[in-house]
Amino acid sequence: MLARLPLGYPILMVVCATALLSLAIHVTMRLPRKVQVFLWPVSALFCVLMIGDGAARPRPFDVRQSLVMFAFAWGGLALGLLLLAGPLRAYGVEARRPGPPPAFPAGYVFVLCMTTVTMMVLGFFLAT
Repeated sequence: MLARLPLGYPILMVVCATALLSLAIHVTMRLPRKVQVFLWPVSALFCVLMIGDGAARPRPFDVRQSLVMFAFAWGGLALGLLLLAGPLRAYGVEARRPGPPPAFPAGYVFVLCMTTVTMMVLGFFLAT
């Protein structure tokens, strides 16, 4: 359904999803600005790789379908990070203290994976 839109709209979705992910990483991890700026070229590289992977499949994805899937995947990761912003910040403070770092809670990984996978499945259905 969303893959039938003109090419500009899926590209805009990718740009908005990357901006949302950048905001989520900033809110959650408080990384330096240089690292945050590095996210944009990395995101563009992953987007190109996803388009290439979609084109190489036995039943190839269209460029628009790959862009919609990419935008939903980045949006799901950003949503998971924003849901866990407080606990992840608290874990970061504990991990920076001297001594052995605490174990990373499996519940955080579960939430991040589930939001990302759920958004990717939603993106797949909306892209086909």
